[in-house]
Amino acid sequence: MPENPERRAKLGDAAVAVIAREGCRGLTHRAVDREASVPIGTAVNYHRTREDLLIAAAGRLIGPDVVHDTGPAEVSEEGMRALLRALIADAVGEERAPMYRVTFELLLEGVRRPRLREVLVELNRAELAAITDAFAAAGYRLPAEDFSSATAGLYGVIFGLLTGVPALDEGSAHATVDAIATRLWASMTTSQ
Repeated sequence: MPENPERRAKLGDAAVAVIAREGCRGLTHRAVDREASVPIGTAVNYHRTREDLLIAAAGRLIGPDVVHDTGPAEVSEEGMRALLRALIADAVGEERAPMYRVTFELLLEGVRRPRLREVLVELNRAELAAITDAFAAAGYRLPAEDFSSATAGLYGVIFGLLTGVPALDEGSAHATVDAIATRLWASMTTSQ
Protein backbone atom coordinates (compact mmCIF):
# COMPACT_ATOMS: atom_id res chain seq x y z
CA MET A 1 0.00 0.00 0.00
CA PRO A 2 1.45 3.42 -0.93
CA GLU A 3 2.40 5.79 1.90
CA ASN A 4 -0.21 8.45 2.68
CA PRO A 5 1.50 11.45 4.39
CA GLU A 6 -1.83 12.98 5.43
CA ARG A 7 -2.89 9.78 7.14
CA ARG A 8 0.52 9.47 8.84
CA ALA A 9 0.12 13.04 10.17
CA LYS A 10 -3.45 12.32 11.28
CA LEU A 11 -2.26 9.25 13.20
CA GLY A 12 0.54 11.28 14.82
CA ASP A 13 -1.99 13.91 15.90
CA ALA A 14 -4.25 11.17 17.23
CA ALA A 15 -1.34 9.75 19.24
CA VAL A 16 -0.78 13.21 20.76
CA ALA A 17 -4.48 13.45 21.65
CA VAL A 18 -4.46 10.01 23.30
CA ILE A 19 -1.38 10.86 25.36
CA ALA A 20 -2.86 14.24 26.34
CA ARG A 21 -6.03 12.58 27.57
CA GLU A 22 -4.76 9.27 28.99
CA GLY A 23 -0.99 9.59 29.38
CA CYS A 24 1.55 7.33 27.71
CA ARG A 25 0.06 4.28 29.40
CA GLY A 26 -3.10 4.76 27.35
CA LEU A 27 -1.25 4.86 24.04
CA THR A 28 -2.08 1.78 21.99
CA HIS A 29 -2.50 1.24 18.28
CA ARG A 30 -6.23 0.67 18.74
CA ALA A 31 -6.61 3.83 20.82
CA VAL A 32 -4.90 5.80 18.03
CA ASP A 33 -7.14 4.16 15.40
CA ARG A 34 -10.24 5.11 17.40
CA GLU A 35 -9.00 8.67 18.00
CA ALA A 36 -8.20 9.14 14.30
CA SER A 37 -11.51 7.53 13.24
CA VAL A 38 -9.73 5.10 10.92
CA PRO A 39 -10.20 1.34 10.55
CA ILE A 40 -8.66 -0.75 13.31
CA GLY A 41 -5.22 -1.87 12.17
CA THR A 42 -4.37 1.35 10.35
CA ALA A 43 -2.00 2.71 13.00
CA VAL A 44 0.02 -0.50 13.11
CA ASN A 45 0.44 -0.33 9.31
CA TYR A 46 2.11 3.08 9.65
CA HIS A 47 3.77 2.71 13.05
CA ARG A 48 4.74 -0.90 13.75
CA THR A 49 5.69 -0.56 17.41
CA ARG A 50 4.49 1.43 20.38
CA GLU A 51 7.80 3.29 20.29
CA ASP A 52 7.04 4.24 16.68
CA LEU A 53 3.75 5.72 17.94
CA LEU A 54 5.61 7.68 20.61
CA ILE A 55 8.03 9.00 17.98
CA ALA A 56 5.12 9.94 15.71
CA ALA A 57 3.55 11.89 18.57
CA ALA A 58 6.83 13.66 19.30
CA GLY A 59 7.16 14.65 15.66
CA ARG A 60 3.77 16.37 15.75
CA LEU A 61 4.55 18.49 18.82
CA ILE A 62 7.28 20.69 17.38
CA GLY A 63 6.48 22.68 14.30
CA PRO A 64 6.66 26.16 12.85
CA ASP A 65 4.13 27.43 15.40
CA VAL A 66 6.16 26.34 18.43
CA VAL A 67 6.46 30.00 19.43
CA HIS A 68 3.50 32.29 19.07
CA ASP A 69 4.12 35.78 17.77
CA THR A 70 6.03 37.62 20.46
CA GLY A 71 4.74 40.93 19.15
CA PRO A 72 6.43 44.25 19.55
CA ALA A 73 8.14 44.63 22.87
CA GLU A 74 10.36 47.25 24.38
CA VAL A 75 13.94 46.00 24.12
CA SER A 76 14.83 46.35 27.78
CA GLU A 77 15.18 44.23 30.87
CA GLU A 78 11.53 44.89 31.68
CA GLY A 79 10.58 43.99 28.11
CA MET A 80 12.51 40.74 28.50
CA ARG A 81 10.58 39.98 31.71
CA ALA A 82 7.28 40.69 29.98
CA LEU A 83 8.21 38.50 27.04
CA LEU A 84 9.24 35.55 29.22
CA ARG A 85 6.13 35.90 31.39
CA ALA A 86 4.00 35.90 28.24
CA LEU A 87 5.73 32.75 27.00
CA ILE A 88 5.08 31.00 30.33
CA ALA A 89 1.44 32.14 30.37
CA ASP A 90 1.05 30.83 26.82
CA ALA A 91 2.65 27.49 27.72
CA VAL A 92 0.36 26.86 30.70
CA GLY A 93 -2.72 28.34 29.05
CA GLU A 94 -5.65 26.24 27.93
CA GLU A 95 -4.49 25.89 24.31
CA ARG A 96 -0.88 24.80 24.86
CA ALA A 97 -0.92 23.13 28.29
CA PRO A 98 -1.97 19.72 26.91
CA MET A 99 0.93 19.78 24.44
CA TYR A 100 3.43 20.59 27.17
CA ARG A 101 2.05 17.76 29.30
CA VAL A 102 2.53 15.42 26.35
CA THR A 103 6.05 16.78 25.89
CA PHE A 104 6.92 16.03 29.52
CA GLU A 105 5.39 12.53 29.26
CA LEU A 106 7.47 11.85 26.14
CA LEU A 107 10.64 13.18 27.77
CA LEU A 108 10.15 10.74 30.64
CA GLU A 109 9.51 7.89 28.19
CA GLY A 110 12.66 8.92 26.33
CA VAL A 111 14.74 8.14 29.42
CA ARG A 112 13.95 4.46 28.87
CA ARG A 113 13.77 4.48 25.06
CA PRO A 114 17.01 5.57 23.36
CA ARG A 115 15.48 5.87 19.89
CA LEU A 116 12.74 8.16 21.18
CA ARG A 117 15.34 10.11 23.13
CA GLU A 118 17.33 10.77 19.94
CA VAL A 119 14.22 12.14 18.23
CA LEU A 120 13.39 14.32 21.24
CA VAL A 121 16.93 15.75 21.30
CA GLU A 122 16.60 16.77 17.64
CA LEU A 123 13.14 18.22 18.23
CA ASN A 124 14.43 20.15 21.24
CA ARG A 125 17.19 21.64 19.09
CA ALA A 126 14.60 22.74 16.54
CA GLU A 127 12.43 24.23 19.28
CA LEU A 128 15.38 26.08 20.80
CA ALA A 129 16.29 27.48 17.37
CA ALA A 130 12.69 28.65 16.84
CA ILE A 131 12.61 30.33 20.26
CA THR A 132 16.01 31.96 19.69
CA ASP A 133 14.83 33.24 16.29
CA ALA A 134 11.62 34.60 17.81
CA PHE A 135 13.60 36.46 20.46
CA ALA A 136 15.99 37.82 17.83
CA ALA A 137 13.01 39.04 15.79
CA ALA A 138 11.79 40.86 18.91
CA GLY A 139 15.19 42.56 19.23
CA TYR A 140 16.83 40.21 21.72
CA ARG A 141 19.99 38.69 20.26
CA LEU A 142 21.25 36.16 22.77
CA PRO A 143 24.14 33.70 22.74
CA ALA A 144 22.67 30.24 22.11
CA GLU A 145 24.38 28.70 25.14
CA ASP A 146 22.85 31.30 27.47
CA PHE A 147 19.43 30.81 26.02
CA SER A 148 19.77 27.04 26.26
CA SER A 149 20.31 27.18 30.03
CA ALA A 150 17.52 29.74 30.41
CA THR A 151 15.17 27.45 28.52
CA ALA A 152 15.94 24.66 30.99
CA GLY A 153 14.85 26.98 33.82
CA LEU A 154 11.71 27.99 31.95
CA TYR A 155 10.83 24.33 31.36
CA GLY A 156 11.14 23.83 35.12
CA VAL A 157 8.66 26.64 35.74
CA ILE A 158 6.25 25.26 33.14
CA PHE A 159 6.54 21.75 34.59
CA GLY A 160 5.92 23.05 38.10
CA LEU A 161 2.87 25.08 37.10
CA LEU A 162 1.35 22.27 35.03
CA THR A 163 1.86 19.58 37.66
CA GLY A 164 0.98 21.66 40.70
CA VAL A 165 4.34 21.42 42.44
CA PRO A 166 3.45 22.84 45.88
CA ALA A 167 6.59 24.97 46.20
CA LEU A 168 5.87 26.77 42.91
CA ASP A 169 2.98 29.17 43.16
CA GLU A 170 2.35 32.03 40.76
CA GLY A 171 4.51 34.42 42.80
CA SER A 172 7.53 32.15 42.91
CA ALA A 173 7.06 31.34 39.21
CA HIS A 174 7.16 35.07 38.41
CA ALA A 175 10.24 35.52 40.60
CA THR A 176 12.02 32.67 38.82
CA VAL A 177 11.10 34.01 35.38
CA ASP A 178 12.23 37.49 36.42
CA ALA A 179 15.59 36.10 37.59
CA ILE A 180 16.03 34.33 34.25
CA ALA A 181 15.17 37.56 32.42
CA THR A 182 17.71 39.51 34.48
CA ARG A 183 20.40 36.93 33.70
CA LEU A 184 19.60 36.92 29.98
CA TRP A 185 19.52 40.72 29.85
CA ALA A 186 22.91 40.90 31.56
CA SER A 187 24.30 38.33 29.14
CA MET A 188 22.91 40.20 26.15
CA THR A 189 24.18 43.60 27.22
CA THR A 190 27.68 42.36 28.11
CA SER A 191 28.09 40.41 24.86
CA GLN A 192 27.39 43.44 22.65
